[in-house]
Amino acid sequence: MELIPDFKPVMCGKYFKLLIIRVARPEKIAAMLEPHIQFAKHILEECPLIETIYILAAGKGNIAAAKTLKTLMIDELGKMGLNIKISSEDEYMGLYKGKLHMKLYVCRVEIERQ
Repeated sequence: MELIPDFKPVMCGKYFKLLIIRVARPEKIAAMLEPHIQFAKHILEECPLIETIYILAAGKGNIAAAKTLKTLMIDELGKMGLNIKISSEDEYMGLYKGKLHMKLYVCRVEIERQ
């Protein structure tokens, strides 16, 4: 399935209030994950209703980067006056892009506004 080029992985409405961040591009990881953090900050300013952020990754290197992003994001969003809580974090084996035994990661970050 191809994503639409202008697609933003954001749901900001009355019932769904979430942001999905995929950690997968080597150039963004090499940039110390700053593009991911800036994207999250931009979306949270654009849609202050967001309550949940999902950080997703596939593959060992990307999972390590996603865990680093989680730590950086807690610090950066805390500076914005947001209280951040990790409600779940899981690593598991699954099917990803046709690869049957790919290591996958998901972290659910809850935002509590003060």
